[in-house]
Amino acid sequence: MLKQSNLGGDMASGDFIKVIGNSFDTAAKLTAFISFTDRFKDEPAFKRIVEMAKTQITSKIDLLASQKEKVQAALAKAV
Repeated sequence: MLKQSNLGGDMASGDFIKVIGNSFDTAAKLTAFISFTDRFKDEPAFKRIVEMAKTQITSKIDLLASQKEKVQAALAKAV
């Protein structure tokens, strides 16, 4: 979960996008992220950071989906 303590201080504005990319891991959050960052699509300073964060979030979603059954099976064995 994103904590307020992760934000602030002398963080550059692009760092906020990186923090979000590190913490989001669902399709709904990806949609919200895309909706929010769409306003920066023509800003050269943010374009690369936003694309990297989208890739990171998408990769997490894919990883969680591909491992879900294995995790559920392991948890069922442990109980």
